[in-house]
Amino acid sequence: EWFYLVTVEIEARGARALPLLLAAREAAATGDTVKLATSLEDLSGVIDDLIHVLGQMEPGCRHDVFYHRVRPFLSGWPEPGMIYEGVTTEPVQLHGGSAAQSSLIQSIDAGLDVPHPHPGTRPFLMAMRHYMPPRHRAFVELLEQGPSTRDAAAGSPSSADAYDACIDALDRFRKAHMGITARYITQQARSVESAIGTGGTEYADFLRRTRTETNDRRIGN
Repeated sequence: EWFYLVTVEIEARGARALPLLLAAREAAATGDTVKLATSLEDLSGVIDDLIHVLGQMEPGCRHDVFYHRVRPFLSGWPEPGMIYEGVTTEPVQLHGGSAAQSSLIQSIDAGLDVPHPHPGTRPFLMAMRHYMPPRHRAFVELLEQGPSTRDAAAGSPSSADAYDACIDALDRFRKAHMGITARYITQQARSVESAIGTGGTEYADFLRRTRTETNDRRIGN
């Protein structure tokens, strides 16, 4: 229960980020660097709050309990897939649960213009959008359209600093997520080969790359 409650709390607290992302996009479109800086400053605070919530996972969910009792139910159906009698005639391959399926996190990436272009990250992230509700997926795509928030933020020192604060907060969130997955999966697995994320990814390399791609978007050095 604790595992699900913490993830739901992240989505609930993170909802405050959505209007801020829209406000930042509007400010970028109109060249309003003051509104852009204010929206980004508030957004970095929301992301920091998400880090705090993520940190509440371990006090109420033991590593071994998650790995052995919860994680099996989050796994998907890799090759050769699963036939659902009365629904499909051919095997269906489905990914298991993954944080990449969160409309919230992908919205923050899209709103901050963090594209994740690497072949080791982008295909999986795009595939995970098919697990989102259609309107959530449309919202992420909407945020990807229009002028770049990053390019607009580079136009003034205050908005550039606010943008970099968001990138730094997002990096801290991803770093915290990496640490948790290491303790909940890698350290519980019997072998390196069995340490696979529930979404079916070699998660350690994937998470490292998403962090690198996030840091690469900083405006300042």
